[in-house]
Amino acid sequence: MKYEKRKIDTNGILKRFADIKTTLIEQGYGNSGIFQRICQQENLLKEQIPTLVASVKKLKIFFSFMAVILVSIITLSFIYASVLFLNNALGSQHPLDELQSIDSVVSIIIAGIVSVGSVMFWSNSQAHKKINDALTDLRAFIHIVDMHHLAKPRHIIGALENGSVEASEKQKGAYISAVRDSILISGKIAALIYQISSDNVSRHEAAEIEQLCEAIAMRLLLRFPDYI
Repeated sequence: MKYEKRKIDTNGILKRFADIKTTLIEQGYGNSGIFQRICQQENLLKEQIPTLVASVKKLKIFFSFMAVILVSIITLSFIYASVLFLNNALGSQHPLDELQSIDSVVSIIIAGIVSVGSVMFWSNSQAHKKINDALTDLRAFIHIVDMHHLAKPRHIIGALENGSVEASEKQKGAYISAVRDSILISGKIAALIYQISSDNVSRHEAAEIEQLCEAIAMRLLLRFPDYI
């Protein structure tokens, strides 16, 4: 993972988004599909990612809290069982009463483990779902850009007026550069999600998306070397 341990400057990425949008507007792409896609991507980084980070942090705190409760239940039950054995050693409790008490302690321990474990599993699955939703949105953006914008023939790349007006060389350069930059930024967003997640499945998917973005960006460079 290229950005696994490297701090990602989200403010710098947002500034880059602003520069890309300004360039697109100047070249007549203010109402284009790529402009709208970049705005959606910007919203993902500006709104959804911070919400995701806050949500995952809360779930991790809740997870830790429930873990403390589970340890406390087991510890108190162990102390209680130890007291029972001590009383039996001193002959202050009937053996049958001791067995019933131990059975109750074991039942409490099992019920506590099952209950707290279920809540911990739920909190972890909720965090995974939120991360997976963000990765799904990011992959959808990359797919749309790749299939809808880069699959076009070279002569109509960046065409205006719904494809009826061919773009100038300068406009094509601005358009292709914006597409490539948005793809590279998607890779950084994937790396950011990778850093947030502690789930191996989500981290693997985030790593795949980052690699996909780098591959698409390289393909763009090879296909349009004169415009990048």
